[in-house]
Amino acid sequence: MEREDQKILFVPAFEQLMGYVKKLYPTQRINYQDSSESSKVCMTFSFLKGFQAVLESLLNEIGVFVLNFEMNIDEYKILINIEAKPKVIKNAKDFYEKRSVLENKLTKEFSIERWKTNAVVIQTMIEM
Repeated sequence: MEREDQKILFVPAFEQLMGYVKKLYPTQRINYQDSSESSKVCMTFSFLKGFQAVLESLLNEIGVFVLNFEMNIDEYKILINIEAKPKVIKNAKDFYEKRSVLENKLTKEFSIERWKTNAVVIQTMIEM
């Protein structure tokens, strides 16, 4: 099998990716716990591209300070919820008004699940 054709399991790859994210954004509060669960789902380039767009939009354009990641792992699918909160709640109105900026950056794998005055929850499902 050619190296570029190799399949990479999602869970360990995502855990490694989150380690890099924490190093890239050391001043942000990024909450994520490694999982002991496994899945047959593989990482895709499409997910990585969308994940990068979401992170850059949240952290660089919208000014999110706290990111909470929650993963629900099944053998054939993985659901990830990303809860993002601004640094200062008094900016909640500005935060909410940036919704269209975020929506324009989302790829087909990501969707806004809920938009509250002080947080946005983005969801993605990766399936086999």
